[in-house]
Amino acid sequence: MLSLEKAAGFPAAFFIFDEGYYECVKIISMKLFIPLLLLFMFFLASCSGPAVTQQVETPSDKIQPEWIVQEFLTDFQEAPMQLSGYLSPNLQKTTPIEKYQKLLPVNGMIEGFAVQSVSRSSNEALVTVAIRAGGVDSLIQFNLFKAKQNWFIDSIAKAP
Repeated sequence: MLSLEKAAGFPAAFFIFDEGYYECVKIISMKLFIPLLLLFMFFLASCSGPAVTQQVETPSDKIQPEWIVQEFLTDFQEAPMQLSGYLSPNLQKTTPIEKYQKLLPVNGMIEGFAVQSVSRSSNEALVTVAIRAGGVDSLIQFNLFKAKQNWFIDSIAKAP
C-alpha cells in the first residue's frame, strides 16, 4: 500500500490537523466570506461599466469644415505624414506624399493662423484663413467637399 508520505512527498503529519484547527478555519472563513463576496461584487460591477450605456456620437453635420482646416494646419508641421487623411482622393492622386509640404502656398514655419471666413453649402465649403509664416501674413483659401459624412480638402490657394 502506498503511503501518503511517499505519494505527496510531504510528511504525513503535515496533513493531520486537529478539530480545533478546522473550527478556527471555519470561523475565519465565515467572517471573511461576506466582505470578500461584497468586494468581489463591487469589482465585477466596476469592470462591467454602467448598467445603462449611452453612446454619444458626434453627428457628421456637427463637424465643421473649419475644424478640418485647423487640424490640417496643426498637423502640417507636427505630423506631415498624416496630411493625407485631410485631402480629397483627387488631391492625393495628383500630389505625391513628399510634396504635401508644398501644398500650402507659404514660405517658412507657420507662426500662427486664424479662420477669417467660412462659406458653406450642404456638400461644399470655402474656408479663408489668415496665416503668418516666416514673418509674412497671407490669406489662404481652402476648398472642401463633403463625401461619406466627412469633409476633405480639395484645393488650397492664395486668396485673391
